[in-house]
Amino acid sequence: MPRCNARCPRALGQAVGYLRNQWAALQVYLRDGRLPIDNDQSEQTIRPLTVGRSNWLFLGHPRAAAGRLKLYSIVSSAHRHHLVIQDYLEDVLRRLADAQQNHPADLQLGAPYLLDLLPDRWALAHPQSVRQERIEEKELVSDAKHARRARARMQARAAEAIVAP
Repeated sequence: MPRCNARCPRALGQAVGYLRNQWAALQVYLRDGRLPIDNDQSEQTIRPLTVGRSNWLFLGHPRAAAGRLKLYSIVSSAHRHHLVIQDYLEDVLRRLADAQQNHPADLQLGAPYLLDLLPDRWALAHPQSVRQERIEEKELVSDAKHARRARARMQARAAEAIVAP
């Protein structure tokens, strides 16, 4: 067994303090065994966004950061709607440039012209640029998740029925 050095009491105190600070969350976890003990799944879900944001942050001149982050937001939104990013950006940027030169009133915030360029509305008008395989994959994952949860609920009810005569 390792010997305790001068840092042991402090480390033990920090561990006890952490436990006291997390006591309410620990009680919730212990009451419901379906809850994961960690947040790995959540972290893995947002990881591409945070890595991408970090990568874009140091691209080019610092004063261009706001524009880059706006573009990153647009690309992320298009990705979330399963669009072919290149098709979406080419069409939207071309239409924005045309509107700026020929009818700038359409570029007012909330204008129907701008609203039609949002990824969800754009996808309805351009179904050939929607990646259907990604939608189907997402539905399969969702269906599997619902089935797992339903099985877990049924098993829990069966276990409760056995315990309570």
